[in-house]
Amino acid sequence: MAGRSMSRSLAKSTRNTTLNAKRARVRSVDNVTALSIMYQVERQDKSNNVLAALALIAAALAYLGIAALLLGDVKLPGGSWTSAFLAFPLWVAASFQVLLVQSGLIISKSVEIIERRLVISLGFGSDIRPKGGVRASAQGFTVYERPTVLKIQSFICYGGIWAVIVFFSTVCLAVAARSASWTSAPVIIASMTYMVFFVGDIAAWLQISKTVKNISMK
Repeated sequence: MAGRSMSRSLAKSTRNTTLNAKRARVRSVDNVTALSIMYQVERQDKSNNVLAALALIAAALAYLGIAALLLGDVKLPGGSWTSAFLAFPLWVAASFQVLLVQSGLIISKSVEIIERRLVISLGFGSDIRPKGGVRASAQGFTVYERPTVLKIQSFICYGGIWAVIVFFSTVCLAVAARSASWTSAPVIIASMTYMVFFVGDIAAWLQISKTVKNISMK
C-alpha cells in the first residue's frame, strides 16, 4: 500500500515538473515575443525621430533662403520690427532640435534596455552587452572619443548650425538698425530675445552633454 502511494506521489511530482517546464517555456516564448514587439516599436520611434530632425533642418534651410530675400525688400511690412525678428523662427528650430536630440537619447536608452532583456530571454549570458542601443546614438555627441577627422566634421555640423543662426541674427539686427538705430526698440528687444534663446539652448546642450557622458561611462 505504501509502495503504491509512493508511486502515485512520484508520478504526480513528475507531471507537475513537466507542466512547470512547459509553462516556463511558454512564458519564455511570450516574453521574447512581447520584447520583440516593444523593440520594433522603439526602433520605429527612433527612425521617426531622425526623420523629424532631417525635416527640421530642411525647413530651416528653406526659411533661411526666403528670409534672406525678404531682408533686401525695402518695402517689407512691419519695417524694422519685421527685419529684426526675421531670425526668430531659426532660434525656435534650434530649440526644437535640442528637444529632438534629448528625445533620441531617451528612446535609445529604452532600446538598449529591451535589447538586454532580449539577450537574457534568449538564453545568453547577462554579460553580453548589445552594441546597437544608446551608445550607438550617443557616439555622435561624444566628440572627444572620435577620430580627429570625425571630430572636425562634428564641430562643423553642430557648430556650423549655431554659426549660421548667430550670423543671420546679426545681419537682421544690422538691417533693422540701418532703418532705425541700434538703440531702437525693435533692435533692443530682438537682441534680448535672441540672447535668451542662446543662453537657454547652450544650457540645454550642456545638460545633454552630461547625459551623453554618463551613458558613455556605463
